[in-house]
Amino acid sequence: MEEYYFLGIKLKDWAWLFAGLITLGGLIKGLLEYIKANRIKRAEFLEKLIVEFNESGLFIAKRILDDFWVNTEGNRENSDEELIREGSREKKEKEVLKSLVKELLRNHTERSVTGEGEHRARQSFDDLLDFFTKLDYYLTLKLISKQELNYFLYFIQRCAFKADGAVMKYAETYGYPSLFRLFFVLNIEPKNKELYESNLKFESGKQRTRYNELR
Repeated sequence: MEEYYFLGIKLKDWAWLFAGLITLGGLIKGLLEYIKANRIKRAEFLEKLIVEFNESGLFIAKRILDDFWVNTEGNRENSDEELIREGSREKKEKEVLKSLVKELLRNHTERSVTGEGEHRARQSFDDLLDFFTKLDYYLTLKLISKQELNYFLYFIQRCAFKADGAVMKYAETYGYPSLFRLFFVLNIEPKNKELYESNLKFESGKQRTRYNELR
């Protein structure tokens, strides 16, 4: 049977080569589409987290971290915005504000929490720390990256330094270890290093290894 050649290569071999290139092209196209779809899903996932982070439940805690204050009494008819507006009418000196935050975030066994504003502010910090727990969980599962934590970085940093570590102490008292792991992976070094180091615990060796790699 006579063989036909093109550029010194058998035509049937060219056919195999073209078929292989078409298959490879299909694989590359499929891979690119998968990467694109995955990026879209991650973007949508992050967008949902950002929406949740901006919900009203975190409002008071975020404003206190941003050096505003809250009317610790108030009543149920007051909105969160009104409690902050009333508490911030008069400017408070840095040291006074520091003492107020420490008092607000005290261990409730030392003195009962009675004011409506106090209850709501503490609940807001609970919600904020719960959110950070979620970030820690998603980071461990690789559902978000260290880079994607940047949107939340400012308030995580504020928790590290606010009122000589009052938020850290609150996290220790009420069991929010994720906050300390986020400090670790984001290379945040709180001034109260003793409190930070005594609370930095990992859920497993695998998590420790991953977070060390992310630093």
